[in-house]
Order: sequence, then C-alpha cells, then structure tokens
Amino acid sequence: MNIKFSELKRKSNDFEKFKPLYHSAFPAYEQIPVWILFRRAKSENILFYSVYDNETWIGFVYLIIDGDLLFLQYLAVDGSVRSKGYGGAILSKLKADFSEYRIFFAIEMPDEKAENNAQRIKRKEFYEKHGFREAGYAVENPNVVTFEILLHGNAIVSDDFRKVMGKLWGKFIWTIMKKFMKIHEKSNA
Repeated sequence: MNIKFSELKRKSNDFEKFKPLYHSAFPAYEQIPVWILFRRAKSENILFYSVYDNETWIGFVYLIIDGDLLFLQYLAVDGSVRSKGYGGAILSKLKADFSEYRIFFAIEMPDEKAENNAQRIKRKEFYEKHGFREAGYAVENPNVVTFEILLHGNAIVSDDFRKVMGKLWGKFIWTIMKKFMKIHEKSNA
C-alpha cells in the first residue's frame, strides 16, 4: 500500500465520491453540514484530505490541529475497499506524518443497551489494535450518545477537546454548542 493524502476540494472529482461515503459512514447526529466542513477547512487549523492508495481513491480524513493536538474528526474508507487493511494503513500514515502530535478522537462508547453495541466494541478494539488507548474522558451530547476519547501519544486534558472543537466550529457557534456538550473523566463503573 502507498497511502497518500491530497486536499479535498468541493470542485474536484473526489467531492462526488466523498458525499455519499460521508452520509453512509456516519449517523446523521455525527454529520456536520457539508458546507460547514468545507468553510472551516479554509482555515489553517483544519486539514480535509482525500486518501489514495497510489491513484485509487479510498476515502477521506478530516483533521483539526491546535498546537501539538491533532483531533481526528472523521476517517472513512470507501465500501468498495473496506476490510482490506486501509483503515489501519491510514492510521499508520497519520501517526507517521504527525508523529509530534497527540492524536485523539471520539467514538461511541460501548453500551450494552445500544443497538449497535457489538459494532462499538469492534470499533474500539480496532483502534486499540492500532496503538490507541483510552484517554480517560467521555463526551456527552444530550439526547444523543456518549462518546469516549481515544488517544495516541502523551496524555490530554479535558480542555484539549474544547480547544479543538472551538477550532472546528468557530467562536460563535462553539459558544452556543459547548453549553450542550459535557466532557468529564470517564467512569469505569
């Protein structure tokens, strides 16, 4: 595999591949409106990449940077090439290209009551297999789900998540949203 990142733009052929993958790979409550993704990606703190294996488009990543923090907002692999090792290869490329960063992201926390609990457990095991570990924090969105934060690199604190969300949403929207989002130490009970 020869994984490469290339800036994803609205006026590229990749946009037509990105859109259906984005809408199928993430539940509606995790989807940020596409116009906001592209608008925010114009800032220097956000990297929006198509991912290729040589010349074959395999998916996309959306990254938010603040200092030595890199928050992986989205990683998706096209269904036509899924289960061929690309997810792990993308994570390896991110860890190599951004080795000086603390890389972290949020996933749905395993919950026995959740319909997709088996999928949540499998997803967490996948990331742990690729060198990520629990950061010790959970993020609650009222009436949605609880997410846990996984990490590669040195520890983070709860304010690190708030900082990258501020970069993603911008001051005005984040001021409103942070009232509804709670981040706290994860209880193992």
